[in-house]
Amino acid sequence: MILYDVVGCGEVVADKHARILNRLRGEGLLKVRACIDTSPERAARMAKLLGAKPATSVTEAGAAGADAALIAAPPEYHADLAIHYLAEGRNVLIEKPFAPTLRDAAKLLDSAKRGGGRVLIGHQRRLYPAVRVARAVVRSGILGPIHSAEARDGGRWDWRAASSYVVTSPSGGVLFDTGSHVLDVLFYLLDFDDPDAAPAVDVKSIARDRKSEPSHDLSARFLLSRDGLELAVNFRVSRTEAVPQDIVLNGKYAALVVSGAFAQHPTVIAGGRAFRIDWPLSGPRPADLTGCYRLEHEAVADPALHPEVSASLDGSRFATLTGLLDTLANK
Repeated sequence: MILYDVVGCGEVVADKHARILNRLRGEGLLKVRACIDTSPERAARMAKLLGAKPATSVTEAGAAGADAALIAAPPEYHADLAIHYLAEGRNVLIEKPFAPTLRDAAKLLDSAKRGGGRVLIGHQRRLYPAVRVARAVVRSGILGPIHSAEARDGGRWDWRAASSYVVTSPSGGVLFDTGSHVLDVLFYLLDFDDPDAAPAVDVKSIARDRKSEPSHDLSARFLLSRDGLELAVNFRVSRTEAVPQDIVLNGKYAALVVSGAFAQHPTVIAGGRAFRIDWPLSGPRPADLTGCYRLEHEAVADPALHPEVSASLDGSRFATLTGLLDTLANK
């Protein structure tokens, strides 16, 4: 049984992770050792729920006493918090987005390499069966050359954030929150997350509801190019308006539609007809969103348990995404 720390005890942990961690505790996979938050009240509340001790800092809890950790603090603190564990050779699961800047991402990857631990990123949409099937469809070539994409998601904001970072932090806006999910799936579908073959990015236009981040409504047009492929992307994310929650890849022969919500199957549109696609997948196929969060925790607790999941969520796969988010945030 591994000893697990939870760093950051806000609504993401309360709403998404606590139930899974309690289930894994009951099954004997892990024991939550410490719940850490700058708010003593939040730390104590989560510690009581998860049968752990509360602490207000990683230093107080002592990173060396844990085998792995979930980092669920605001993004600008990801690097400083995770490095405590990575320096001890521990595995960490970092809630998305990986990091707000390429500099922070590089620090995390370097620390993991030197310490011998693994850094996994909680981009659970990669684990949706529909997304994995869609990636196989793209790789098959049946769409023909892909020339353009729509990548979008949005709705009225109703998340009960435990702190004000979503309206005060440059990495708290819709770009790093919803936008990181949308762009990550786009990169994953196209194999643009390969750290050794990143696409070139040419931002043509960008508009946001504020002069600088954090914004709550953002749209951009940019070109992604690699190996002769040039893809025009229309990107839109919003916390103020309902926006279609999907990615559409337009190919020469057909279009592929992938929902941003959990789903088992993507849709191919060809000849004016829509076809639901289902192909066999290797590795685990979660039945619901809860199953995706479970896979994240199982993978960080024991990367060998689900090697495909561990490889898909490895921090190195998110450096290109971090660079694009950084570019858009500062345009």
